[in-house]
Amino acid sequence: LTQEVAYRSQLTDRRAGIHARLAETIERELVEAQLDERSLLLAHHWTQAGDLLKAAHWESQAALFEGVMRESQGALARYRKAVELADAAPAGEQRDRLAIISRAGIVRTSSVLKVPVEESRAAYEQAMALARKMDEPLLVAELLIAHGGLELQQGHADAAVEQASEALEIARKLGSNTLVARFRILILLAYFSAGRLSEGLEILNEPGQAPWYSGAMTQDNFLSRAFRGLMLTYMGNLNEARRELMQAIEIEGEAGRTVSWMHANLVDVARVSGRAETAMREARRAVERSEDFASPFFKEVCYRALAIAHGLNGNWQEAARHLEEHLPWVREGEAAHQFEAVHLANLAEAYLNLERVEDALAMANDALASALASNTRIWECQVRWILAKILRLSGKLDAAEEQLDLLDALIERTGAISFTPFGLCERAELITDDEDNGERKRNLRMQAIEQFEAIGADGQVERLRALMANEAASAEAPDTSTYSATNV
Repeated sequence: LTQEVAYRSQLTDRRAGIHARLAETIERELVEAQLDERSLLLAHHWTQAGDLLKAAHWESQAALFEGVMRESQGALARYRKAVELADAAPAGEQRDRLAIISRAGIVRTSSVLKVPVEESRAAYEQAMALARKMDEPLLVAELLIAHGGLELQQGHADAAVEQASEALEIARKLGSNTLVARFRILILLAYFSAGRLSEGLEILNEPGQAPWYSGAMTQDNFLSRAFRGLMLTYMGNLNEARRELMQAIEIEGEAGRTVSWMHANLVDVARVSGRAETAMREARRAVERSEDFASPFFKEVCYRALAIAHGLNGNWQEAARHLEEHLPWVREGEAAHQFEAVHLANLAEAYLNLERVEDALAMANDALASALASNTRIWECQVRWILAKILRLSGKLDAAEEQLDLLDALIERTGAISFTPFGLCERAELITDDEDNGERKRNLRMQAIEQFEAIGADGQVERLRALMANEAASAEAPDTSTYSATNV
């Protein structure tokens, strides 16, 4: 028996040695910061070799690879394994650092997946306690950014901005441009959702240096540059938004990565521009690419884009179907909860165009409550615009005008000037068609055309000019045309 135990021990040691040598060989092949399938192999070999510290390190690297190149569910499993390995490793600074990094990964992944609240909270609190104990401010900053993403998912946009801002202040004091560059897109998402568009883009600039988005687009920055494209869509620069997104998609292909949300963002550009055919093409591409990922976070973005595209093409029944089917994904506690307000707003618009006015009003009020509770002011802009349309078509003109006044105030606060011409069009529709008001209505529409032209919304310009021409041509006819909720 003793001989058998000794023999088995020798076999185990021999196998561990083989795994260690294989891992060392693979490591020599890797260049610094390279991220590919070999991280998965290294995690396996170092685990089998019994080197828990190296195994924990490579599990975290493998999690990054899974999250970037594959899907978030695989990344979460790897981060959990990295925590397990780090906690079992011998005590020391390296072990504590790995324990923090792997837990930060769980917190970040929790912002796009449905992870038990107790797990993500424990991961954050344990990691933050360790980081402060080690007096590691950069790790504290990383955790703040990660937790900001979780705050955003749980419906607290202002809290997400506060944590991102605190992390940026720490990084700046230490002169760490690298940390800011690594998590730029998470910071942008917080500022975007809270309706702090210009501030979000500018706060990432380094004092005395060119803006972070002024250089060449590369595989290192194309994700944040693409998200800047979404922000520019609402800031009234559609042409540059489109260029940023198209170039990012091109780099995405060169990098062999699948980023579904970029195509969904092009649907937003098409919606504001008034280009229905472009919207449907990009929406289908977004949905197709989202099928490679298990995260409801990205799927909601893409299926909402598909619903918007159907609405732009007049197929409101399909728009409502997609939004209703994926409504559970945005409810409280779910992975895509931060998009609840805009999801409900789009469903309200679909109901309105299906002549389900009472359902539309109820859904819009729910959307407004969600936007106000979460402080997602960028979505509140869209909610108030849609609510104004619903109230107008319900005959509640004073209430509709109040919503447009509130929208104007929000536009001033957020810088989301792409909503301005849509609000002007709605104000024009509040004016009755008698002789005294005809010129005022025309002036509002001409202001809207000027604003649409200024932001690059050529499709909206064509549509509004056509509407005005049709109304002028039918003025002498017995029946006057009426403005539909789908005209703009």
